[in-house]
Amino acid sequence: MKTLAVRLTGGSDLKLEIIRVAIENKIQAAVVLSSAGSLKKADIRLAGAELNLCKQEPLEIISINGTIAKDGLHLHLAFSDLMGNVYGGHMQNGCIIDTTCELVIGILDEYEFSRVVDDDTGYKELAISPKGAAKKEAPVPERKIAADVPEKKPVTPVPIKKPVPAAAAKKRAAIVTNKKLTLPNAEEQPQHE
Repeated sequence: MKTLAVRLTGGSDLKLEIIRVAIENKIQAAVVLSSAGSLKKADIRLAGAELNLCKQEPLEIISINGTIAKDGLHLHLAFSDLMGNVYGGHMQNGCIIDTTCELVIGILDEYEFSRVVDDDTGYKELAISPKGAAKKEAPVPERKIAADVPEKKPVTPVPIKKPVPAAAAKKRAAIVTNKKLTLPNAEEQPQHE
């Protein structure tokens, strides 16, 4: 396996930049090995493909994983918000890098990945073949910069949360200042015996 390390810059669409890197490097089969960085906007499709979750605030990239094929990709994204809540799902176009995204891609030269419609799922799924193996299907057309499944209109679901007492909500709000999370003083923290 060869590796490719790239740094993607702020203001770019994360998914489109990964596609650009794959095209420029003529990647036929790869996996995302490591990622770190920040987003100012995230758009993910949640499980079941019914809803998209969109968040627009300072976000930390926790993980990007998935496969990169010669004709599409399947990537999942996990990120955290200012309060440390973690969200994850299928990466959509529109995830905008804040400052940077450091990405390491593992290139699998011994394989060719493609995405073909699976009769059971109805989705384009990963097809794996050894490099140079005889193909039973028609050649895959040139890769286009487009999502591997139709994009759905972003919907921000309303999370179901237990009510927060007013005093706790006021204290929590006071903790977040200048976009930095500050821990309460030691005297304010509960003591365990």
